[in-house]
Formats: sequence, C-alpha cells, structure tokens
Amino acid sequence: DEKVDTLLEIKNNSETTTLRKLKSPATYEYFIYNFSDSKNFRDIKAKVEIHDQNGLAKVYNAPLGKDKIWKIFELNENGEIIDFNQLGDCKLIKGISVSCPQQL
Repeated sequence: DEKVDTLLEIKNNSETTTLRKLKSPATYEYFIYNFSDSKNFRDIKAKVEIHDQNGLAKVYNAPLGKDKIWKIFELNENGEIIDFNQLGDCKLIKGISVSCPQQL
C-alpha cells in the first residue's frame, strides 16, 4: 500500500523490517511463511524481535511444529501488539498475501 512506509534490510542472515508509518485505521498481520520442505522454524532458530522508541519491546521464539506459517502478531488500529505466536496454515491469515493468495 502506498500509504504504508516500510523498509526491509537483509544483512548477516538477518532481516529487519522497519514500519515508519501505518495507514489508519487498520489492523496489520505479521507472519512468516516457511518455503523449506526440510526445515521448520525451530530448526533454523527463527526469532522475531520488536523494537520501539524505547528499545527492545518483545521477543518471539518460534514454536515447535512443521506448519508452514508462523503468525507472530497483529498491530491494531492503535498500534498495539496483539500476540499470536502460532503455527498453522493460511486459515491463520485474514488477508490476501503472496503466501496465501486465496484468503478473503
């Protein structure tokens, strides 16, 4: 969306996504899709850290399981974090994405 200001940086086997501006009012989902058939999120030691203006705010370590989608959190219209930290399939995702193009 042209009204969302997001940056993605990949460095040293780490990805950093920076959200500088959100379109309001809206709820945003943050999830990761595992394209590997041989490794799960725990095998690759996946971890998500959320930083805010005060520093490290939350840390999520991948749950154990072989599901392809790790839904980590949502941001509500007030920018508040709603925890999920669940593995599953596209049923976890409310919107349409490249990973789940059939969702509505």
